[in-house]
Amino acid sequence: MGSDFADINNDGCLDLMTLDMFPEDNFRQKMHGTEYNYDKYLLTKKLNIPTQFIKNTLQINNCNGTFSDIALMAGVAHTDWSWTTLMADYDNDGWKDIFVTNGYRRSVIDNDYVKYTQDSLFKQIDRSTLNIDMIINAIPVHKTKSYLFKNNANLTFTDVSATWNAGPPEFSNGAVYVDLNNDGYLDMVSNNIDEAPFIYKNNGLASRKNNFVRIDLKAEKGKTAFGTKVELTDESGMTQTQYFYPSRGFLSSVEPIIHFGLGNKKTIKEAKIFWPNGRMQTVTDLKLNSLNTITYSAASEKSPKLVNANLYFEDITEKSGLDYAHQENEYIDFKREPLLHRKFSDEGPTVATGDVNNDGLDDIYFGGSTGFEGKLYLQQKNGKFKLKPNEDFVNDKVFEDVGSIFIDVNGDKNNDLIVVSGGNEFPLLSPNYQDRLYLNDGSGNFKRADKAMPAILSSGSTISAHDIDGDGDLDIFRGGRVASGQYPTAPMSYLARNDKGVLLM
Repeated sequence: MGSDFADINNDGCLDLMTLDMFPEDNFRQKMHGTEYNYDKYLLTKKLNIPTQFIKNTLQINNCNGTFSDIALMAGVAHTDWSWTTLMADYDNDGWKDIFVTNGYRRSVIDNDYVKYTQDSLFKQIDRSTLNIDMIINAIPVHKTKSYLFKNNANLTFTDVSATWNAGPPEFSNGAVYVDLNNDGYLDMVSNNIDEAPFIYKNNGLASRKNNFVRIDLKAEKGKTAFGTKVELTDESGMTQTQYFYPSRGFLSSVEPIIHFGLGNKKTIKEAKIFWPNGRMQTVTDLKLNSLNTITYSAASEKSPKLVNANLYFEDITEKSGLDYAHQENEYIDFKREPLLHRKFSDEGPTVATGDVNNDGLDDIYFGGSTGFEGKLYLQQKNGKFKLKPNEDFVNDKVFEDVGSIFIDVNGDKNNDLIVVSGGNEFPLLSPNYQDRLYLNDGSGNFKRADKAMPAILSSGSTISAHDIDGDGDLDIFRGGRVASGQYPTAPMSYLARNDKGVLLM
């Protein structure tokens, strides 16, 4: 499907949006979602065959050579059978918005058609009467709306399709943005199959007082401006970045103008033009609310080498000596509860950190899934970690560890360990949902205290500690996760008061 590059968070790095064909509402998801057998999915994972999940992606550029897909968080993951995405500033507030066109002439993946109508046609007794027109005409027709999303300037978008008017349902594919009436607000044109195109007039000038700058690039003689980078810095110090690539969306080309919205900013500090030949040109006399022509200057300075200032962390996993790799037991929740929207049996591992041997260094506990024991690693003075075997952890490997915390439960100044049991593999009220307390002797040797925890036989999720009664010791909150076998019933969460090393509900 279509794609577009634009800097949606004004950090100077171009982000990427690609479209797919997953509907927004539950009915169309069920009617047009491709069936993906869960057993087949697990088999592909075992065989290292790539799996496909149908949704849009909004790949935020981390400015360090990597991208992170934030489409679900941003609210733009599901826009049906989409074709064009155009990221541009449609309200001139200084942040790129998103327009998405939608529609397919015949719903060839309509599940009722695929499973029933098409099958019935192919099973006709007299196959000689079956022809291609009969098959095509039997395919349902579902016109779908296009989408407009407003950039909230915080990596999320608001669906403004109705208020901004993304148009009526149609079979829309290619689209462009262009200021048709030269009022400084981008209009749009979208192509429709078997119908006249839509022309969207942007009425922003009548409802907003936002400023803008438009730039027409003129490259050196005999050259093209394609690939030119423009960095525009306003009075507040905020910098917007765009590249001159008119080919956008899906089989379309937008107007050959660089357009910046400025919101209520009234002055431009400068614009830096990075030409394709490696030269940089600084412009300080841009006019607001106008089309500015910038012509390549042979006197332009060489573009400076970019320094990556976004690498804050270094991966030291191999240096640390941590040889831990989480293993998950195989259990398919959907076999017992087909209405589940996700699995609750593989949410680990839980991790807790704290100094357990009083050497001033933080140590790490990794929880295990059912059938695999939790593991404790002690930090050495050289920064590496060493596994500390524990017999009680091995004996308790039937539990699914989903939450953990190091706290001093019995007041001996040593960090004890509480582990919350969860998952979804066991029936309701199974003893395998019992949480556990392991007391520490001060050297990192833990022993399970069998009667110190309240009897809670439901799947848990999280744990936190606080002195809620002001008696000087830490009490705990234990969050519930799921009522096994009774979705969507929610389990209870609990507060437990610490009474001299015994936790009481």
